[in-house]
Amino acid sequence: MRSYYPRSFFKLLLVGFTLVALPLVFALITSAVAVDRIASRSQTAVYEAVQATQSSRRLSELLTALERSARQIVILNDRSLLDAHKTVRAQFEQAVNQFGTLPFDAEQRVDLEAIVKTERQVFDALANPAVTPDTLQAQVGKYIELSNRAQAITAKSSELIDRGG
Repeated sequence: MRSYYPRSFFKLLLVGFTLVALPLVFALITSAVAVDRIASRSQTAVYEAVQATQSSRRLSELLTALERSARQIVILNDRSLLDAHKTVRAQFEQAVNQFGTLPFDAEQRVDLEAIVKTERQVFDALANPAVTPDTLQAQVGKYIELSNRAQAITAKSSELIDRGG
């Protein structure tokens, strides 16, 4: 087998530089692709964390609005205010569905499920005309627990942003 040797010193030098530079160019391209992937993942993670925080804050705002309208129904003893409560509740359900599509940890998922379950119980009590005022007052008092859970979800989402996704 015969090896190829360049006939001039310039060609020999060019072949040598090419053989030395090729692994470096390969490493540079590989590193650029890896950094691009990491940057893309990081950007996606931060975006999702911001979305989770915005959704959890919206959830908290809607829970406050629900509590306000529920307390008005109890204090004024006026069931006609239930329509306004239903409107806010529809927005709440929409926010819950939107929040449910986001990736979040198991602790947040448990809190969200507890919020939905407890809010449904409160709404059922508000919608039931046969419920006694004391029972209704106790059910509306559960909004404090709901607010605490919503704040825990918001804090966890903010913590995700602080950690960088």
